[in-house]
Amino acid sequence: MNSERIIVETDDSGNIKNLPFLKPNHRFEVVIRDMNSVNTMSGRRPDPAIAGRLEIIGDVIDSTPAADWNLPR
Repeated sequence: MNSERIIVETDDSGNIKNLPFLKPNHRFEVVIRDMNSVNTMSGRRPDPAIAGRLEIIGDVIDSTPAADWNLPR
């Protein structure tokens, strides 16, 4: 399944302007998100039962040899 993101605008009547050509006899999933609306999410927060209880001991990044990360060279 290929994905393509397009941003479209509406005219004064609420009709979509400049729709792209779509393949005939295909099904498409359309997700509509109002980009003018304000994002009211203030971010993720941990559960109060575990918030502030994390204690990092030592160097987390350097605790594993670089060879174990399977990084491209």
